Amino acid sequence: MNGGSMDKINYIVSAGAITSFGWMPKLEEVSTHASLWLPIVGVIWISVQIWFKFKNRGK
Repeated sequence: MNGGSMDKINYIVSAGAITSFGWMPKLEEVSTHASLWLPIVGVIWISVQIWFKFKNRGK
């Protein structure tokens, strides 16, 4: 990476750190909801995949 790209990355990370007090509570809320829904969605997803596998097995 050249110096200009590194500077841009540093500015973005610094701005995110400085403003984190504003968006961190929302991120925490999203993370909590995601941790509750992820296992449920995962079971549904694998169930659909198994169903399609058995449905198309004879074709």
